[in-house]
Amino acid sequence: MTEKMIFSYYGFFLLNLWALTGLANAVPAPTGLDRIEIRCTSFTMIWNEADNTNYKIEVRDTPHDIDDRVPPTSPPATGYVSTPCNTNSTTAGISVQSDSVYDIYLFAINPSNPSDYNTASFLELTTMPPAPSNVQVSDIETNQFVVSWTHSNPNPNPEGECFCHLAVAYQVTYTSNIGTSSMKQTPGLQQTLIVDDVTTNTDYVITVVSWKDDARFSDNSSVATTTTIPSKPTAPTNSSSATTTSISLQWDPVPGTSTSLTYTVAWLPADSAESKTGITDRTTTIYELTPSTEYVFTVTAVNDGGIGVTSDSATYSTVPDMVPAPILNSSTNLATMIDVSWNKPVGGDDVTDYLLEWWLSNSEDVNSDTEIHLHEIDSYNYVIDRLTPGKRYDVKISARNSAGTGQSSPVTSYTTAPGKSNPPTNTSSSTTTSISIAWDPVDGATSYTVAWSPHSDDGSFHKADVRDLDTTVDGLTPNTLYVITLSAVNSGGSGASSNGATFSTVPQYVGLPSVSAPSEDSGSRSTTMTVHWSKPNGGDDVIDYVVEWWLSSENNSISTYHVEPHLSGVEQYNSSIESLTPGERYDVRVRARNSAGTGQTLSNAYHRTDPATPFHPILTQPVDDDRTTRLLISWSVPEGKLDSYEVNLYVEDVPVFTHTTSYKSVLADSLIPGEMYRASVTAISEGLFGAASDMSNVQRTDPPTPMKVSLIQPSSGDITKQLEVTWGMPVTPFQVTYYIITLKPFAGLDVTIQYSSDDATPVSYLVDNLIPGESYSATVQAVSPSDGASATFSETSATSFNQRTAPAPVTNLAVSQNINKPEYQLELNWLSPAGVGNVVMIQYHGTPNTMNKSADVNFFDTFLSVNVIPGNNYTFTVIVQSGEMLSEPVMETINSKPAWPKMAAESEIYELTLNWDLPDGNIEEYLLEILSGNFMNVELPVHSTSYKMKKLSPETNYTMILYSWITNINGDIEKSASMPTTYQTLPSDKPTSIMVTSTTSATISVSWSPPAPGSIRAAIVGYLVSWSPPHGCGSNMVDSTSTQITGLMSNTVYKVTISTQYEEKVGDFEKTATITCFAPPTTVTTTDSTASTIDVSWTTPDVGGGATKCEGYFVSWSPAHNAGYKEVAMNSTLYTKIAGLQSNMRYNILVSAQSRAGNGMPSSPTLGITAPGSPRKLKVKKADEVYDPASTIQVEWNKPDGGDDIDNYLVEWWPSFNQSFVSFASVIHSNDDNVHKCIIIDLTGETTYKVQIKAQNSAGTGLPSVILSYKTEGNATFITKSRISRSASQFVPFEDKSQHGDILHASSEQQKHLIGFAMIGVIICAAIVIIFVGAHYRQQQKEK
Repeated sequence: MTEKMIFSYYGFFLLNLWALTGLANAVPAPTGLDRIEIRCTSFTMIWNEADNTNYKIEVRDTPHDIDDRVPPTSPPATGYVSTPCNTNSTTAGISVQSDSVYDIYLFAINPSNPSDYNTASFLELTTMPPAPSNVQVSDIETNQFVVSWTHSNPNPNPEGECFCHLAVAYQVTYTSNIGTSSMKQTPGLQQTLIVDDVTTNTDYVITVVSWKDDARFSDNSSVATTTTIPSKPTAPTNSSSATTTSISLQWDPVPGTSTSLTYTVAWLPADSAESKTGITDRTTTIYELTPSTEYVFTVTAVNDGGIGVTSDSATYSTVPDMVPAPILNSSTNLATMIDVSWNKPVGGDDVTDYLLEWWLSNSEDVNSDTEIHLHEIDSYNYVIDRLTPGKRYDVKISARNSAGTGQSSPVTSYTTAPGKSNPPTNTSSSTTTSISIAWDPVDGATSYTVAWSPHSDDGSFHKADVRDLDTTVDGLTPNTLYVITLSAVNSGGSGASSNGATFSTVPQYVGLPSVSAPSEDSGSRSTTMTVHWSKPNGGDDVIDYVVEWWLSSENNSISTYHVEPHLSGVEQYNSSIESLTPGERYDVRVRARNSAGTGQTLSNAYHRTDPATPFHPILTQPVDDDRTTRLLISWSVPEGKLDSYEVNLYVEDVPVFTHTTSYKSVLADSLIPGEMYRASVTAISEGLFGAASDMSNVQRTDPPTPMKVSLIQPSSGDITKQLEVTWGMPVTPFQVTYYIITLKPFAGLDVTIQYSSDDATPVSYLVDNLIPGESYSATVQAVSPSDGASATFSETSATSFNQRTAPAPVTNLAVSQNINKPEYQLELNWLSPAGVGNVVMIQYHGTPNTMNKSADVNFFDTFLSVNVIPGNNYTFTVIVQSGEMLSEPVMETINSKPAWPKMAAESEIYELTLNWDLPDGNIEEYLLEILSGNFMNVELPVHSTSYKMKKLSPETNYTMILYSWITNINGDIEKSASMPTTYQTLPSDKPTSIMVTSTTSATISVSWSPPAPGSIRAAIVGYLVSWSPPHGCGSNMVDSTSTQITGLMSNTVYKVTISTQYEEKVGDFEKTATITCFAPPTTVTTTDSTASTIDVSWTTPDVGGGATKCEGYFVSWSPAHNAGYKEVAMNSTLYTKIAGLQSNMRYNILVSAQSRAGNGMPSSPTLGITAPGSPRKLKVKKADEVYDPASTIQVEWNKPDGGDDIDNYLVEWWPSFNQSFVSFASVIHSNDDNVHKCIIIDLTGETTYKVQIKAQNSAGTGLPSVILSYKTEGNATFITKSRISRSASQFVPFEDKSQHGDILHASSEQQKHLIGFAMIGVIICAAIVIIFVGAHYRQQQKEK
């Protein structure tokens, strides 16, 4: 270590004194004297060497009192000899005592003249304290130890005690074996120290030094080492399965890094205790244990420092001795399961369950299952299921207890019975006495058992054993159905029988069939025949019958039809054969068939079909003929030979016309007009009639035409919407279902009605829902419709003469007073009526004293305004005219509103006199309503024109309304009001504006204003001031308008009265009350601030005498141009937020307590500062030409409003596609420059960036500016590196900052991401181009 030289100002003074007294000589004084190394018992000096000069050093003990220091006047005779002290050298090493203070004098000597010397250099220094010795460590624990040492005293005093000039403490340094080092210092010169911030289980190296300060301390003591004791390990866990004589354990390692750490595992069985030591890993296996024994284990960590705390205990058991192998007893075996049983092994009382294992012989797939039993059960069994049929399985069993699994039994093999066989199949045609069958092989089967029985038996089977996969069962009964089953057999037993398969022997012959035609009413005798036959003998197993037929002339074309047998016990069968040719002869035969085959027939039968029937008869009206009495019948010709047709017409299924013809159509004549007809046709061949055809469609003849149509108004009903139509019909018989009546208006759509009547010959109809006031003409047409037939229409009648409906009256007639002139104008509103009209006529008359008047308006108008006299009743009549016809009149009655009076007033101090003129029209009475004060309404006679209000308050405004009113037609009062008018009484002569200007605990200051000038009756000579508390009063005469009342009691309510004093009398007086105010609140502080708010808190003030209680607080703030105040309700937080402030502004805040007497004394002003507002006029643009536009942006902005206290600005920018990469930096605010600038560099080309600015002051960061976007140009081409710092996210100066501002670097991490996104974009664009070019090439190839 080195130490700066210490100059003695006193010594320096002496050296200068020598020079003044002539002791100095021509030898240059030594300069640059200093020590370069100080040890405990030595130090080394250094100085500047002069030519031809020798040097001597004198070392003296520094006296305790600095005033006793006496510098030497000449070099020492022998000097403090230490080579090269007396030679021409610039260094000298000197031996001294440790922990001592020395004065050093350096003499420069002329080698030629030893008496020529100079002692200008002087230095004071202190040697270091000695190093402590005998460092020892004791009381070692997990996290602390005690260090002690002995002080090595090289300079004992005569009594042998330590003599130390500078040491004030000791420093202990302890370094762990992983290199962490710490240091503690003793509070004094004590020689022990507790080190309590060490880590458990860690090796430490400890040294001690004597210490004065950070620049002066001794060498290190000898080294002491120690290790902290390990902490408590976790309880051991069982790391693997135990055996009969071993248990494996593991535990978590204790923390720390000591190289001497080992573990001791101790265990405690029921009869002894043992342990295993020196374990270096955190796992171990304990051997030579007793089987079936429970052990308690603990773990203790041990190192060179000592033995740690023992872990919590854990209990584990060894596996028991192997129990005798259990016995496997065979039991009933099935195709998919084996029932295994065994006995409890000897000594197996602690067995908890058994492990049963089985597998297919010669297979590695082993399945296992366990069965848990109670200890007291001696015999057990288990069913192994879900096995494969016909397979051999190996089985073994083992006993288990809590410690593990015992030795397994010998392997025993079992074979499952075969699986269920598939049903047999028929291999060839059966005979009347035998059936041949075959089947599929079954896995594991060695033979098969075939069983059969007639289907009708009760289940007794015949059986036969077969080793092949087919056989023939013979000795059977003919025409019989048999059930045959099959089961597989092996050494494990017989498998389940297959499902039964049914087979039959061949049946006997069927008897001779018979054939007949269908019944007459079936309608299919020409194309259908019915075949009949009987069941053959023994035919119970017949599955169907084969019916075959063919034309007798063409026996080589046979048709076949299969008929299934009916219910059991049915002996007779029949079947219909359809789609035959009419009139042909057919041969027929029937044969029985069952599962064994098809029987034969004895003989054939034959049958002939009937002739065909005509079809599609159609009944229509003739085209150019009389459609009222004639109809045309036509039809289609059927197959076969036909001679002629018989045609019949029907009315309601009664034949009314018959005709025979060889043609395909007939015209029927002399029919009834309007009647409904149907027709049928029958074919005749060689005198034989076929079946009649279906009925034709329904067809009517046309009805006759109505005549003499007329149109008239009805004698009753709604003549605005109704007209009556009349007509006549011919006398001849006819059928008419309804009439079509058509009314054609003068303008608009026709009205068409379908009218039907119970009267056979109706002659009139009342048409409704017509247009009021419209002119109509009418026609009538007869119609005869029918179900199943198209309607027939007569010719339309001639048109009638025109007839008009009456016009409809107006609706929703409403008469109301005009909103602006309800006294002089009435308004009529109505809805125009539906229909047609010319004009709306309005008549009205009023009562009393008015004449009848009328007015005509356009038919489509709906409004009329009428001038009237105020206060009269009026009746209005409204009539609509259409052509020469008038509507029903509509009437409405209403009154006009009375006129309102015009009012004026004369004012006195305590009275107001009201005057008005009589209004126009009719008035019944007046009502005066006074809106100011607690006054009753006043009713006044109709002829009165004035009213006087008395006992009013001086210099007071009174607002009033004067109503005129009448009784309207409904009996209700209807009023007209004058405008609300305000009049003021004259002022009184009492003092005004009395107020308490200030209060203290003993005074009240009061001020007032003189009476109103117009109320003063004489010269005022002064004012009488009086006051009265609950227990005393006083008064005083003053000649001014303010005074201070003194000698009052603190915190007391006072009432103060001021009276005007004249020379001869006292005028009116005025009173007020006040109370002494609260003390100011204390500890007013401001906390959080934003650009527009400041949070303020305070403590409760002194409540004084308690006459009132604090009800809230009054908070005010300034400067004057943005001052304000608010009242804060009483609460426990004593806090408020001042909002609406100006950003970046200093405010003085005052708080005062409030009571019912007013605000208390305000607190001392507290300073609060708001955060800045948003920077203004942000601009982002291209930088100057000295910057690359691909990597730079120039940003400019103005300071926020009121921004004089701004410290700096925070500039933020980020790429627009990812706001998570935000860069920012700070720009120092300048009050001299309203516009600030900066350059952002190191950006990525062709990238859009977003930029925003925030101002900062002592209150925090202000509101952000608007966010602007700017896209850089193409890739960077150059950058002026001499002007740009490459440190990311910081500003650097610019040569012409006034032009460019500060320079900001983009984040390198941000650039990496931008480059990555750009590369991805290039790859995507290249892929799109390749795809497009490839598609275009393929299209060209297709076109070629």
